[in-house]
Amino acid sequence: MTRARETAEIISRALPGVPLVADRDLRECEPPGNRDASRHGPTPEEADSCATRIDGDFARYFRPSPDRDSTEVLVCHGNVIRWLVCRAMGADPKALWLSMSPANCSLTVIRVRASGACTITSMGDRGHLPVALQTWAMPRPAPADSARR
Repeated sequence: MTRARETAEIISRALPGVPLVADRDLRECEPPGNRDASRHGPTPEEADSCATRIDGDFARYFRPSPDRDSTEVLVCHGNVIRWLVCRAMGADPKALWLSMSPANCSLTVIRVRASGACTITSMGDRGHLPVALQTWAMPRPAPADSARR
């Protein structure tokens, strides 16, 4: 959680008066999904435990604010973000979380309406970063025309 903690500290300095709270339940893990079976990964038990934990994060953080509009800033890693986005869309995370690749240090914004319905207003936005600093945990596909060179 070192990078997430360092990023949260930077954000916290820009938001004086907003408490910085570490939540170990938001730590990176690898939930189950449709992946190459020959690839080394978590045991089925570890993957299921990860999914259960992230589902708990969703239940805790993605609910309507009871008294007034509020904003929660969660700083976490890509697997957690992708699983939460799938949950917010009402999609099966096991089937889809591996099909997304948000940039490192990107912003994902999910609005939770009073009804509890979620709207994803941005996913993996990296426009605040110069192109030279944009990186991905999963390799980006090469442009279609690069294969011809």
